[in-house]
Amino acid sequence: MAALLGLMTALSWGTADFSARFTSRALGAMMSALGASAVSMTLMTAAWLWIGAPMSSGWLVVALSAASGLATAAALTLLYQGLRLGTVALAVTLASTYPVWALVIGVVFQGVRPDPLAWAAMALTLFGVWIVSAVDPHGGADEGPEEVQDDAEPAAPRRGSLILIGLASGLCFALALKFAQPAVDGLGQITALWVARIASTVVLFAMLVLSGRGVTNPGRWTPVLILQGALDASGYLALLSVTSGVAAEVATVVSSAVGVVTILLAHFILREPIGRAQWGGIALTFIGVASLTALGGAAH
Repeated sequence: MAALLGLMTALSWGTADFSARFTSRALGAMMSALGASAVSMTLMTAAWLWIGAPMSSGWLVVALSAASGLATAAALTLLYQGLRLGTVALAVTLASTYPVWALVIGVVFQGVRPDPLAWAAMALTLFGVWIVSAVDPHGGADEGPEEVQDDAEPAAPRRGSLILIGLASGLCFALALKFAQPAVDGLGQITALWVARIASTVVLFAMLVLSGRGVTNPGRWTPVLILQGALDASGYLALLSVTSGVAAEVATVVSSAVGVVTILLAHFILREPIGRAQWGGIALTFIGVASLTALGGAAH
């Protein structure tokens, strides 16, 4: 059952990210992230009220949960920007390096001393990322549906920027994880996630308003945004429903296949071309990610 729930989480998140490939190109990365976050927040609020989770801890853990939400908002915006400008394979593979970043943060700031297996998994992940990044991600890439006007292939010199965007997304996901860990200990899983989603939605809304772009009417993309947010929330709820130690670890490791789901959807539905070298790099990356997740308990 734990593996099944982990697979449900991977399928939910992977499909949500695949949907973001379209909404980010039609509405912009930040607007796409806001729409999905608002729907997820609404569903999380309903879950929080249904369960009756308490809000009894101090403000420090509430602030940490909010910080996790801010980092998540940044991570999603960067991921969606990568999906908007480049290929799914490149954006998702780079964003999936968050367990590597989490390990680096632990070593530098928390005095963590990884064992040789963790270092080996980290090296494997980085080697896979290097392969994916070194292969031209734009050659012959599908440009998507005709109605998306800004869905043009980036020029070759932009590849370096896309790599930085993807790695920054992975770093922000790792920061969100680090902030969430003490928040979950103090508030509980549902409450910490609920507070984080509120913070994500508020900051994304504020950024759109302050930037002068404003919050636009998604129009016919509204159902897709609702689907994105619903899949995000359902993925978390499926993962959080597994509470026992070993089962939770199994579900978390299986859920780390989220990027594989997104890449496969892009390859088979959008016909996004992926060469043999990139397939090899993707495989190495996600083997390393799953290993780091199993060793360190990292989560999406």
